[in-house]
Amino acid sequence: MTTINRLRVFILFAGCCVAPVSSFTNPALAGASKNNVDATPALQKLQSSDPKEHRQGAKELTDLIVNHHVTDLRRDPSIVPSLIQQLGSETDDSVRPRLIQALGELRDSAAAPVLEQVIRTSKHRPSRHMAMKALAQVEGSRAIPLLKDVMEKNPDLMTRFRAAERLGELGDRSGFALALKNVQSDSASVQREAAKVLGAIGDSQAIPVLENKAQASTNAKGAMEMAVKDIQLRQLGTSGEKLLALKKALYSGPAGVYWAAQKLYFMKSKEAGQILLDAARLKNMSYMSNNYRAQEEAHRTLIYLYSDNTESGYANINSMMESGIALDPPE
Repeated sequence: MTTINRLRVFILFAGCCVAPVSSFTNPALAGASKNNVDATPALQKLQSSDPKEHRQGAKELTDLIVNHHVTDLRRDPSIVPSLIQQLGSETDDSVRPRLIQALGELRDSAAAPVLEQVIRTSKHRPSRHMAMKALAQVEGSRAIPLLKDVMEKNPDLMTRFRAAERLGELGDRSGFALALKNVQSDSASVQREAAKVLGAIGDSQAIPVLENKAQASTNAKGAMEMAVKDIQLRQLGTSGEKLLALKKALYSGPAGVYWAAQKLYFMKSKEAGQILLDAARLKNMSYMSNNYRAQEEAHRTLIYLYSDNTESGYANINSMMESGIALDPPE
C-alpha cells in the first residue's frame, strides 16, 4: 500500500463515532474549516438513516475535531449542546464513547455536568473511561475531586486505574499506592494497567519496581518498559529536553520507535513534526520504515500539521514522506 493510500485509510478510520441529530444541520457548520477543511460531507452522512453511513459521517466529523482542531466547529455555539443532547439519548454502546471523546476534544465547560453524570452512573466501562478523560480535558484540575472519588470507591478495578491515570496526567499522584501494589499482581492484564498509571504519575521511585517486573514478566514486559520511558520523560524539565529524548528514541531501536512517535504526535508542534519527518526520510534507518504503527503516528502528525485535507494536501505529504535521503541519524 502506498503512503498516500495509507493516509486515506488512516483518515477513514482515525475518527470517532457520534450519532445523528437534526441540530447538526446548522448552516454555520457547513463552512467550518481549518485550511479549507469542509465539514459538509460529514454532516450530511451523519443525518443518514443507514447505520454504516451515519457512523462514517460521525468518524469523519470527529476526525476534523480531533486531528485538525477545526476552530469554526469549536466556536459554533450549537455543536456542543447538540452533542450533549445526543449523548443523553444515545443507546448504542459502541457510539457513546466516541461521542464523549468529541466533547472532550472540544473542551467546552458546558459538557462537564453530562460527563460527570456518565462517570457516576454509566454501567458501560468504555463510556466511563472516556468520560474521565474528557472531563480532565474540559475541567483540568477541577476534575480531581471526582476522579479521586472514583479511584477510591468504584468497585471496578480497571475504572479505578483509569481514574488514577487521569489524576497522574493532571499532576496528582494519589493513585501511586494503588498502582504500585497492583503492578505486583499475578495477572498480566492488571500489571499492564498498573504500569500505565505509574507512567502517567511519573514518580521515579517506581522505576526499580518496573524494571524488576519487566525482567520477570514476559506478558507485561512491554508495558513495564514503556512506563519507565514515560517516567523518565516526565522527569525532564523543558520541552526542548523532551524533544531531544524522543528524537534519540526514534533511532535507538524498534522497541522505542512507536512510543516516541506517539509522544511526538501528542506534542502537536512543528518541532515534533519535523523530527518525525526527518526520521521518516532517513531510508537507511529501518526502525521507522519497518514499524507500521510508528509510521501511522508520523502520518497522523503530518496530517495535523501540514495537510489541508485535499487531494493536493495528501500528495504533498506523500512527497514529503517519499523524498528519502540516506543519512546517519542526527546527534
